[in-house]
Amino acid sequence: MKHKFSKKLLSLLLVTVLVISSAVIALAEENEVTLNPEAYPKFADKSYGALYAHATLGGDSANAWQRWDNGYSGINAKEGVRYFFLPKTADDSKVEIYNNYETEIKVGELNIPSYTSAVVDYESGKQITVTSPTKTYTLEVYKSDSESSVYVNDTTNSYTDAEGTVQNTDLYSFLIMNKENSVKGSDCAVTGENGVSDTTLKKIKGRGNTNWRDTDKKPFNIQFNDTITIGHTTNKKFSLVSNAKDSTLIRNSIMYDLANEVGSPYSPSQSFVDFFVNGVYRGCYIACQKIDLGKNSVVSLKDESDKKDTDFNFLVEVDVWNYASDVYFVTDKGYHVVLKTPDLEGYDETDATMKAQYNFIKNKYQEFENALYGGNLADLEKICDIESLATQYLLQDFGKNCDGGYTSTYFTYNAEEDKFYAAPIWDCDSDLGAVDCVRESCTESTCNYKGWVTRNATYTYNKKIKTVNPLGQAFKLSGATESGKNFEQLCADIWNEKFVPNINIILGRTPASGSLKSIDEYASAISSASYLNYVMWDFMWLCSRYNAGLNKRYTDDYSGELNYLKDWTQARADWMTAQFNPSTPTEPDTPSDSYTIYFANTKNWNNVSYYAWTNRTPKADWPGEPAQYVGKNADGVDIYKAVFPKTYANVIFNDGGIYSQTDDIAITADSAIYYPAQKASENSYKEIFSFTSDSYGNDAVIGDVNADGNINVKDTTLIQKYLVNDAALNNTQIKLADTNFDNTVSIRDATIIQMYTAKIINSFK
Repeated sequence: MKHKFSKKLLSLLLVTVLVISSAVIALAEENEVTLNPEAYPKFADKSYGALYAHATLGGDSANAWQRWDNGYSGINAKEGVRYFFLPKTADDSKVEIYNNYETEIKVGELNIPSYTSAVVDYESGKQITVTSPTKTYTLEVYKSDSESSVYVNDTTNSYTDAEGTVQNTDLYSFLIMNKENSVKGSDCAVTGENGVSDTTLKKIKGRGNTNWRDTDKKPFNIQFNDTITIGHTTNKKFSLVSNAKDSTLIRNSIMYDLANEVGSPYSPSQSFVDFFVNGVYRGCYIACQKIDLGKNSVVSLKDESDKKDTDFNFLVEVDVWNYASDVYFVTDKGYHVVLKTPDLEGYDETDATMKAQYNFIKNKYQEFENALYGGNLADLEKICDIESLATQYLLQDFGKNCDGGYTSTYFTYNAEEDKFYAAPIWDCDSDLGAVDCVRESCTESTCNYKGWVTRNATYTYNKKIKTVNPLGQAFKLSGATESGKNFEQLCADIWNEKFVPNINIILGRTPASGSLKSIDEYASAISSASYLNYVMWDFMWLCSRYNAGLNKRYTDDYSGELNYLKDWTQARADWMTAQFNPSTPTEPDTPSDSYTIYFANTKNWNNVSYYAWTNRTPKADWPGEPAQYVGKNADGVDIYKAVFPKTYANVIFNDGGIYSQTDDIAITADSAIYYPAQKASENSYKEIFSFTSDSYGNDAVIGDVNADGNINVKDTTLIQKYLVNDAALNNTQIKLADTNFDNTVSIRDATIIQMYTAKIINSFK
């Protein structure tokens, strides 16, 4: 039977449908329900209930999702709270959440149907109530400031391990089971300034030695089939460095960027990333170019080992402890040297080509070792780039790296030049006071800012052969380089000319340039990422234990760790500057009818000169002479020595056209003067700060001991140095340092300044 509808009824039905459709559309728009199931997390198991957050609002990646986990939370997670950590690419106030539960879930005021996603409003760190028919949850959403995020997904859940045994477990559990376990073909998504890139991993496996063995936050190597950019680093092969031993997470980045700025060849490029496996957040890492040869690799030299069995470029690592699972050889001095590129995996002396390559690398490195331990500097320079060796040595001893010369010590052979380069630098998370150990033949701990480590550290092989490590051995060699310098002089020049200015950038004394930044800038760039990292992982409070020599107490938090890092770095740099600029005469080394003065060139004048004046008229018979450069003080300021006859009562310095004069001696407003006749302490010029002739006028204030216009830790440090005879104070400084007005300078005065800067007191009375 056919139903007949009047036109009026049909019109009414049509209007009704339109109204209902409009209501549905309005509801969808109100809830912002997503209707793109192709973009849902394809690794989500329908049998496992969870919420997922997308990396980007409205993105179409099916891999870039984070999962909240029913049975998992970070070590420092708030009790009962679940988290979403969004990447830098995410929206500041909205997040797309996918419901993988079998029932509808209410997130805040928004209902999300089963197996559907919707856009939810959030405020960073503000708690959101999440309810299901049976349970109530608390959710907090944060946005990271890491440069990139890497999402690796694989739900095979059955893998064959390095021993050939099948392991029925999830991807992450399988990878951390054994460093040698690897998985190929996992899905991957990488976020960056251009959005999200979906790709596939060629391989992922564990890496590292002590970090792998001693920490829960494991490092990994990942390899892509094609070149990809993570952060600002482009390559096919990356090392995901966990920084688990570094509470600040920034030591590797500081040292790698410093290496680049001081001219160490092949310094690694690196970017901060957040790492996820099957949707679970695993912490803040740095993604570095893997130590390798080739375009976009750390070492840009070509790997030609597939074409040659001799005279090819190669990379080796001196590693006296962690060589057993690699292809390596033992040198005449007993050092274990691992073949990195080509790695000759599977070498067993049966393949003729591999055997020839192995022998070429071994014999060539032995030539280098023979020159290093049995020749002089001229012999060594024939097979080694001496400047790279000096630079690498300085990097290792400045950081007091406990591994320097023992492991993670790389040498690159350039076949075209037939020379070794001491590079690239690697593995610096234990630098800058982070680790407490005393190496063989050393007297000071690596956490004490004083003393040499890499210069003196020895290695004893088979309880018989004892040698200085290959980065410190050059100090033992006689002779000179082509430039006429011994190794000590070469290191001193590189330190003064390249390291000191760049360390001033690290300490925030001068503006950042190039890739290198200040400690505060590094920390600020990952302020959110570091917080998220320590929700997941436990904190290693280093400064409360490893502050030997600084004699300070630091708060047990991230801020305290940064302050410790800054103080340690400054103290270490000052100590090394003093060592490389040994003595300045404290008595006039000229006839008794002459004066010798020392002054600080704080304006970096290119041509420092001085003139004798009589009644404000320059003497024609003494038109001026260039001042003699002495070295740099502890602040990296150029110090000059000037000699002038006593017969001239007044001397004026040329500072580019600005002149001033006093009855006895005229100085520029930016010079500091030391008279040997005042019996200044030995090496006094090293302690010259940028005092001026009128620094302590009416504007001088109690507590501002160094007259820089601020009362801070620098003033406390100066008092402490004075009390241990490590710095000199003039009479005015002593008055400014006497903060309790008892007519003496004591540790109590330093403590009062600390209380003042901490706002425990608001004045000196």
